[in-house]
Amino acid sequence: MRARRQALVVVAILLLVATRASSAEPAIAIKYATSPDLRAVMGELRKTVINHHTLITHRRLPKASAVVLAGDLRRTAHQLRGNAGGEGDAILTQYATELERGADAISGAHEGRSALDGLFDLVGVLESYPVHFDHPGWKGLQDQ
Repeated sequence: MRARRQALVVVAILLLVATRASSAEPAIAIKYATSPDLRAVMGELRKTVINHHTLITHRRLPKASAVVLAGDLRRTAHQLRGNAGGEGDAILTQYATELERGADAISGAHEGRSALDGLFDLVGVLESYPVHFDHPGWKGLQDQ
């Protein structure tokens, strides 16, 4: 009798687990809508990264150009924060923080991080963007 009761408990647990596993639906990724302003800002960021990528990776970006680029990136971060306040605002704020961190590395303002580290920050933002935001016609860095 005791073995039968234990077997019933095991079967009940297995059925409960199987029922919960089959009813669990995969999480649907939410893509936030983009405004024309946000699309323009991100498009310009993409162009900036493409235009400076080779100079940074080959360590040929002059210091004066790095300072100008860092200023442009900080302005872009400010624009992203200006587009925050609606859907996806936490992500846009995170992007702005990553851009500022990348700008600091590229300009040499952050010891211990190279311009290449800053480039990785920028690329990370651009790779994450289409995962979270619906931007019709968006092209990744590799899509020329």
